[in-house]
Amino acid sequence: MGGYKPILPYAVDEKPINVWFHDQQGREVYFQGLFVKDVDQPPKGYTLMRFPSGDYLAVTTEWMETNEEAVGPADNGRCNQYAGTAAPPAGWARADGPESLIFRIEKENARTPQGSRYEVWVPIQKAAPQE
Repeated sequence: MGGYKPILPYAVDEKPINVWFHDQQGREVYFQGLFVKDVDQPPKGYTLMRFPSGDYLAVTTEWMETNEEAVGPADNGRCNQYAGTAAPPAGWARADGPESLIFRIEKENARTPQGSRYEVWVPIQKAAPQE
């Protein structure tokens, strides 16, 4: 409600994020907002969500001149499609399954001094040791 202006004073980064997570009933939920800090009471009409910290595999485009180039012809589908199959680094495993709380974070870096780029963060965790 009301866009980002009421929460900008609390923003750690002014570029929006989209968090995809599973609620207590296991449903997929999409939450759009900003990373914030020092918020005890969010402005009226806003919800403060606290998610546990974690490690992520970041899939991103290069910096491009326009946001339209960064998100691609299928909007953000290019990054999301690759993020859906990208292998984690050695010693790590994907942690984006149906039982995970957060299963994807999208970050749009639009119209920055460097240009625009789209990011998709996939949760990962240390892999279980092989016996």
